[in-house]
Amino acid sequence: MRKNYYALAIVAALAINIPAATASTPSQTIAKAQKVITTKSAELKAWLAKEHKDEGVLGAQYIPQINVANQKLAATLKDLAATYTPLLASADTSISYPAQSRYAAAQADANAENQKTASDIKATWDAALKGIDEVYEPAEFLMIDQIGVAKDTVLAAKRASKDASNFDSAFATALNFEMNRVALSKVAQSEWSGKIKVAALNSLAKVEAASNKADALASSYSYAAAMKFNSLMGTAVVSNSSFKGHLAKAKKIFA
Repeated sequence: MRKNYYALAIVAALAINIPAATASTPSQTIAKAQKVITTKSAELKAWLAKEHKDEGVLGAQYIPQINVANQKLAATLKDLAATYTPLLASADTSISYPAQSRYAAAQADANAENQKTASDIKATWDAALKGIDEVYEPAEFLMIDQIGVAKDTVLAAKRASKDASNFDSAFATALNFEMNRVALSKVAQSEWSGKIKVAALNSLAKVEAASNKADALASSYSYAAAMKFNSLMGTAVVSNSSFKGHLAKAKKIFA
């Protein structure tokens, strides 16, 4: 783990290296981020509706084919029953016994043919659905990311507004704090892997304790407490590149 003073220097350096948005006040920043949330949420809703419509078109194409196959199977089984029922009921065992095995084999063949037909149809359907995903998902992931960044921006700006005179640094600290808090929560709720090679977080109990502390700090947030917490975390759960990238995206909203 990097020394605490080094972690503090990283946070400060990132705040300096990312273009500042000094033209925006905390309230303006919040308003701009909320506008992004509203706009992108509407775009995502419309985009998802279009995707579902295209998926529905495919369903209308392939579901009838599966239904036809199932109807064919039902008709075949009905014909087989009509053919073999009298034979099975025969008192002559030389007729009824062979009929039992032939009937079972004929039923098995009919079911196997139906399963293959349905499987082939579903495979073609799945391939078509995958094609739709490849068209729609990149844009969906981008919009979801934009909404997430905007939500984080609103939260960080609200917290940083307590230190409006030092808003840029306070914003970076608030954003980093929230990233640390969320990351700790995810680690605490997942299967412990022991991959965090930091003394303060080298057991699940310590991670849970740090996560609980972060939640407590979030409910009574202060710039100084968040800065101290971030310095203690260093890069244990959030890498410098992840933080820098997230900060850059956030600042684009109100730059």
